[in-house]
Amino acid sequence: ALSLVQSSQLSSFTFKANFFFPTPFFQTFGSSFDIRKLSFQSSIELKAIQYRVPIAETSLDFVYFPSEDSNSEAAGTKKLLMIIPGLTGSINDSYIRELCSEALQNDFRPIVLNSRWLAKPVKLPKAGPIDFISDVEKTVNYIIKTFNAKELYGIGISYGSNMLCKYLGTVGRNNEAFKGAVSIGNPFNMFRNKKLISSFWNLLLCRILQKALIERKKSFRKTKKHSFNFVEVEEAVKAKNFIVFDEFFTRRMLG
Repeated sequence: ALSLVQSSQLSSFTFKANFFFPTPFFQTFGSSFDIRKLSFQSSIELKAIQYRVPIAETSLDFVYFPSEDSNSEAAGTKKLLMIIPGLTGSINDSYIRELCSEALQNDFRPIVLNSRWLAKPVKLPKAGPIDFISDVEKTVNYIIKTFNAKELYGIGISYGSNMLCKYLGTVGRNNEAFKGAVSIGNPFNMFRNKKLISSFWNLLLCRILQKALIERKKSFRKTKKHSFNFVEVEEAVKAKNFIVFDEFFTRRMLG
């Protein structure tokens, strides 16, 4: 991904998965597991300074190794890599920490974008769904201004890939902020994905999404029924598969 992200050519490669990880969901699930600790908690040691992006209600984790200088001005010495994780992903997930570690070793400065719905408290717009593309645009502008970015690259994973591609295909076509970008595991067709995932893994994915929602139940309970952002938290928490969860929560929140 890091070599592709620097290429100016639009490329597409056929990835041949191994027997144990036949689908993108299994690959994401597997990459989130730290085999060294037999845990989903990564053993990679990283530090991060968090920046709040007020105009977008998002936040950024400026990532560095413990042995490095934490001064944000040091970012100018590296190529900046904005990473957009999956729907519930963050710097705490193994697959993000692995990517950040590889980025740092290859002279990139990783900056992880945290979506507004993962913030505490969650701040929703007064009318309409959350416009994540606008959030990404404002966050990109903030990165360029705050870190004096000379070279900016992007990697999106899972739902983060979906957001990155939509940004690049709309807003990003006009401002050319990114010198290169990579889309990984873009879930562009959730109904087709459902057919490829067994009932067990479907339920497991649903539970992962529900865990993130349960931690923020109070914030979403404040939304009113007449609001576009009204989500049926209790129904989403009781869902048995991610399509039902999507119906009661994700689609209503994102539009």
